[in-house]
Amino acid sequence: MFSFLPLTVTFAYISQSKRFSI
Repeated sequence: MFSFLPLTVTFAYISQSKRFSI
């Protein structure tokens, strides 16, 4: 379960990074 935590955080970070890029 804890393994999924970092994965979700990374996905959210990339999503926000892409939004800020635009």
